[in-house]
Amino acid sequence: MPNYYGNIGNVTNPPLTQRRHSFTVQDTYTFSPSLIFNLNYGLSRMFGTRAAWSEGFDVTSIGIAANFRDAQQVRAIPPTTISGLAGIGNGVQNYSTQLGHTMQANFTKISGKHTMKFGADFRTYFINQLQNTRASGNLSFGQNFTQGPNPFQATATGGFGYATFLLGIPSGAIAKEPAIASKSSYWAFFLQEDYKVSRKLTVNVGLRYDLNLPRTERFNRNSIFVFDQPSPIAGRVPGFPNLIGAMTFTGAGNIGREIYPADKNNFAPRLGLAYQLNNRTTIRAGYGIFFGLSPTDASGPGGGFADGFTGLTNMVTSLDGITPILNVSNPFPSGTNPPLSGSALDGSIQLGQAHRSAIISLVTPYFQNWNLSLQRSVGANTIIEVTYAANKGNKTQFGAVSLNDLTAAQIAVGASNNQLVPNPFFRVITDPASVLAQPNVQRGQLLRPFPQYTQVTAVNSAIGNSMYHSFQMRVEKRFAKGFTLLGSFTAAKNINDTGQDGSGPTAGILDHTNLRLERSLDPQDVSKRLVISGVYELPFGRGKWIGGSMPKAFDFIVGNWQMNGIASFQSGFPLVMGSTGGGRPNRVIKGEEFSGRAQDRLLRWFDTSAFAVPVAFTYGNSSRTTPDFRTHGTANYDISIFKNFPITENFRAQFRFETFNTFNRVQFAAPNATAGAAAFGQVTAQSNPPRQLQLALKLIF
Repeated sequence: MPNYYGNIGNVTNPPLTQRRHSFTVQDTYTFSPSLIFNLNYGLSRMFGTRAAWSEGFDVTSIGIAANFRDAQQVRAIPPTTISGLAGIGNGVQNYSTQLGHTMQANFTKISGKHTMKFGADFRTYFINQLQNTRASGNLSFGQNFTQGPNPFQATATGGFGYATFLLGIPSGAIAKEPAIASKSSYWAFFLQEDYKVSRKLTVNVGLRYDLNLPRTERFNRNSIFVFDQPSPIAGRVPGFPNLIGAMTFTGAGNIGREIYPADKNNFAPRLGLAYQLNNRTTIRAGYGIFFGLSPTDASGPGGGFADGFTGLTNMVTSLDGITPILNVSNPFPSGTNPPLSGSALDGSIQLGQAHRSAIISLVTPYFQNWNLSLQRSVGANTIIEVTYAANKGNKTQFGAVSLNDLTAAQIAVGASNNQLVPNPFFRVITDPASVLAQPNVQRGQLLRPFPQYTQVTAVNSAIGNSMYHSFQMRVEKRFAKGFTLLGSFTAAKNINDTGQDGSGPTAGILDHTNLRLERSLDPQDVSKRLVISGVYELPFGRGKWIGGSMPKAFDFIVGNWQMNGIASFQSGFPLVMGSTGGGRPNRVIKGEEFSGRAQDRLLRWFDTSAFAVPVAFTYGNSSRTTPDFRTHGTANYDISIFKNFPITENFRAQFRFETFNTFNRVQFAAPNATAGAAAFGQVTAQSNPPRQLQLALKLIF
């Protein structure tokens, strides 16, 4: 939404200014009629920058502490959220320069029934980026400090974010970080042969080899958390003689400049065939392996592995999760952490703090695709095609996996994990911004796999899986007598455990020790989709079925009209379930999704009694997404009318009247899927735009 009134507290993204330049060159050389060489080179450069709406604003003028202002890398209003209310501020301030080189070279050799193509593909990518969403800090005021009578049990009416705000009890963080200058390269070699075995049978065989060279940083500003390395404070902490887990850095010791060893076994075979049963029927089949984007590609600090080089300070709001020990008037009583470099970098970096530099697996994801189709011609102008298509993803990426959480059994112990006990790390960990530098610490902190850190997170871990099956049918009436029609139907199921969505809702990992709990329908799963489109040239005018010999003046008005239409019908998406207090709800009964008109069930889209807020210190048993409850489906019609005006043989004008969502049908947004919320099960918004009308005049020459 544009910031029409120049509101410096606007929560929307500020405008992004970009400058792009690109250059390409291509050369094709024919050695002989049967041997052709092709070479392509491309260079692209992009610079983009975005400044906060409130850049330069002095936050002390609105009552925020001076030590907060002085710690800001960018002086601006910190993004501030109050549970249950709208927030203010936007933390998106960045700049990025990206440069890419690409080169492809290939030969094509034709010999009798064989057509062979082979070559290489090279790409290198540079990115210099500052993308610090916490450069101005952030503040949040939740319900947890004002809920009761049990402060650990979230309820629909317990706690109020604004009350927490009035008490001045914030959570949040602030960070200073340098611009990261990273680089990665990619090589590929491929070979493919098309062999026409007979007049009816053609076979395609191919092999591709992909090699991603993991990213490096110009100044070796990459950090890696090593699980099994002895901690620098091992033997110094009473009761923890064998602490493991420490930081190391690329370009130092036995660690090279790359963040991860290159994945060198990425061979991708492909096989396809087409067989003509008769003059009207063809069978096609194919199988192939395709490698995706590598998690080790060049990235800014948002890609992880920048711990230590980023000076991050979290607010220590409470030691036991109940009793606040600071307020907004002095959110960083012990100061903030600066970015480190040079001799200050060692294995003790960020002891007592959180890490995003752990590595589980950063191999390249790959996908196995296979399909079988039957295509048949019916009559003179109609084709029917039926296809089974499937896709299996291997080593797909999880966004973030938290490795320092308590197990389900440990969490089930309950409030005793929040009890304060003498801190064995006191005076060993001296970072004043860490809870582990205090005399007392929560009992549960000492049960973590790496108790000397608050969080240890692995980003972009290639450990996920996905499976997609689909039945597809296409009916096409080719253009004849001014009319063409295309209909396509898909019935499919997409199951995965990663929740990596290009758009739409996502769901966090419930228990990193049991990733099987994440396996469910993808939040973007579409079980059924039907699309029908057509073009009809009205049979009026000179040379047409009606009025074929009418005068030109009359034809100018009546002739050359065309109607176009697209009708789309699609089932809704599965609901991503949540619960007050975080996590997922309990599924207590099967329940049902109510039937009938959508307008009649907006206040109760599904049986909300099927879900309950889980008891404190337990995981809900609901799946990541619901297999039986879905959002409102799509039933959309777009219709247009064109009128062509021939002016000369090579010049004509076209008048277009286009309508989108022609019948102004409402598609409702997803219902509230947070068990325990006051609006649970209710639909409160529309997800599609209303009817739009558009007039245009187009000149074609």
